[in-house]
Amino acid sequence: MPRKTEMNFALTPGPIRAKTKTVTRRLDWSHLKPGDVLDAVLPVAGSEETQVVRRIAVTSTRTERLSEITPEEVKREGLSCSPEEFVAMMAGHYQIARDALINRIEFEYLECAEAGRV
Repeated sequence: MPRKTEMNFALTPGPIRAKTKTVTRRLDWSHLKPGDVLDAVLPVAGSEETQVVRRIAVTSTRTERLSEITPEEVKREGLSCSPEEFVAMMAGHYQIARDALINRIEFEYLECAEAGRV
C-alpha cells in the first residue's frame, strides 16, 4: 500500500492549483518512492492550518545538483523564470549553495476516483 503524507506547495500555489507543475525540488524528501501518494497542501491565511488542494502520486525521484536545472525543467516546475533565477530562489529559500544536491520529485495528479475525495 502506498504511503500518504502532506507536501506543502506554498512557494508555487498557482501552478499546483492549475496542474501545470509536474516536478518539484526538495531537501529531505529522499524517502519518497514511485507510487507514494501525497496531499499537495497550501497554508490557510492567518492560521497554521493547511488546505489540501490536490492529490498527487510520485512517478520518479532522483538526486541532482540544483545548478543543473534546465529551462525545460523550470517550466515543469510551473514557473516562467530563468534557470538562474530559479536557482537563486531555491538557494535562498533553503539557505544552500547553488550547486547543492537536491531531490527532484516527479509526480502526476490523481483524479478524485483514484485518490478518494479531496
